[in-house]
Amino acid sequence: DRRLFFASWYAASPRGYIVDNQKYVYWPYNNKVFLYDLQMDPREENPRLVEGSEKDRVIGEVTAYIQESLMTLPPKRFRQKLLFDHWRTFASGRSAWAYYVP
Repeated sequence: DRRLFFASWYAASPRGYIVDNQKYVYWPYNNKVFLYDLQMDPREENPRLVEGSEKDRVIGEVTAYIQESLMTLPPKRFRQKLLFDHWRTFASGRSAWAYYVP
């Protein structure tokens, strides 16, 4: 029942989650949701378009995850923050990046 959410720094990039053998991908720029069966289609070549109430549910869950995990850094040049135990993030004006710290 555990979900692994994913997203990107960019607003219109894909985001979604994986649960069991299913991967839901929401594309905000065209407002579409796709479902991949990772057991039957491990290369993710045959998505199924998700519509109706299932689409609304996925968008709601992904949007809630994004809102709950937003992080803001003070708008000073080259501010940094350690995320979790091993990810360091930087922001400098309009750019942001992260790297792994072992």
